[in-house]
Amino acid sequence: RRTFLLLALLFFLFQGFAQKDVKVKHLSDHLAKIASLTHKQAIVTPKSNTYYRLDTFGMDVNYTGYINGTLQPYIRSIYSYDNDNYTTDILTKQYDLNSHNFVDVQEVIYTRDANHNIIEEIGKSGYGNLRNDYRYLYVYDANNNQIVKTYQEYNNGNWLNRTLDSSYYYNDNYVDLSIHYTWNSSSNNWSPSVKREYFYDSFNNNILTKSYFYDGTNWNNLGLDSFYYQNGYLMHHVSYYWDNGAWTFDRGKNYTYDIHGNLISEVDYTLNDTTYMEHNYYNAQNLLIKDTVWELDYDSGLLLYSYNDVYLYDSDNSPIGIVSQTWDTTSNQWVNDQSITINYNTNVNFSDAIYPEDMQDFFEGIPMIYMPTSALIKQWRGDSSTWMNAMEFLFKYKTIVTSIGNAANSQLITLYPNPASNVIHINLPEEQKSLVVIYDENGRVVRTTKLVAGQVSVKSLPTGTYFVVIRGKNQIYVAKFLKR
Repeated sequence: RRTFLLLALLFFLFQGFAQKDVKVKHLSDHLAKIASLTHKQAIVTPKSNTYYRLDTFGMDVNYTGYINGTLQPYIRSIYSYDNDNYTTDILTKQYDLNSHNFVDVQEVIYTRDANHNIIEEIGKSGYGNLRNDYRYLYVYDANNNQIVKTYQEYNNGNWLNRTLDSSYYYNDNYVDLSIHYTWNSSSNNWSPSVKREYFYDSFNNNILTKSYFYDGTNWNNLGLDSFYYQNGYLMHHVSYYWDNGAWTFDRGKNYTYDIHGNLISEVDYTLNDTTYMEHNYYNAQNLLIKDTVWELDYDSGLLLYSYNDVYLYDSDNSPIGIVSQTWDTTSNQWVNDQSITINYNTNVNFSDAIYPEDMQDFFEGIPMIYMPTSALIKQWRGDSSTWMNAMEFLFKYKTIVTSIGNAANSQLITLYPNPASNVIHINLPEEQKSLVVIYDENGRVVRTTKLVAGQVSVKSLPTGTYFVVIRGKNQIYVAKFLKR
């Protein structure tokens, strides 16, 4: 769960230097607390035809590992877009220390339909000589829900089937059933492997997920996850496995929140032990300033300090840095471990920049006022009590003057109930985990959170009129409601 391990791993996956289709928690999952930021910012919608499109994403590293070692080029990913500014190609190059040139190592090519949905994704790899590697094929329903994802690998001039995922949607575009298949080369057909059923309450909260495995003849119980909500907040998550004809408790998680809806604590437990505990601390401006984690030490059986992250902000309440610490059992105190410093172009609003889908997912849950230009990672050297530059992520933009189509349009949406007392429900035509910013009538941000299972808590807001702005992947959605 380490912030910086996830950050580095996420970007390596983003570049494709890991096993394909590996799912990693976004940095925003660990920084979900930052989603509670309040910004001194009016309602932001694209206001001109000048935009700043991410052209190159890069990484520089300290090859030597020395304190004064300079950061040198390592990776560059170059993006290509269509006329509507949807990604069509990502070409990744790695710096060759011998020739001092960038060499092609990977390329991902996207083909889209008329609704900008990706229908084919082809991956190529090879040092200086790119060759077909893998391919995904996607199928969507009339509501642009992905219903089929097929994974294939390239071998001797042919695309060979490997896996297929099929999803079925019913009410409100929520998935109710998904089935995973593997390709059976003997029968030359798809063989079912794992099936999942999803159940929701009247507020579209996922309250139960059941999984099954196929034994060649029948579906058999495998796992069960139960989710419990209170006033729109997830309070408990309990997992079971099927054993000797009965559901058997496996592990659980408990969550607590403050009156503003900020996540205060998470406690993970098994039948015999508490295995993980995290506590988040906020200041008077409702900004996360620290989160502390305890983990189970299996040798002693005790829950011990693990790590501590301290969050830093500028005068506009934008996140500018995180200092990560670990617990030293010898001195019984926190010691520095890693840090990240985020730099911005303060002359450009974040809303005026265009990013590929994967990068939008990365920024999800980290509301920014300005356009980020770099993120510097430092490693603490205890032997000299000095911070050492370890790596830096670079964002290079291209200024364009254009109409960016759906990505720049604001669309009015409906929410319910209106007026609302505790929770508002919002149905979007795209993914459900979107960043929600709530403004009062004076344009001040009063709440920033995630849209989870199509709902947002407004219980802590005073009575009055509010505006909701949601930045989706391709569009900005706006709504108005009355809190009573």
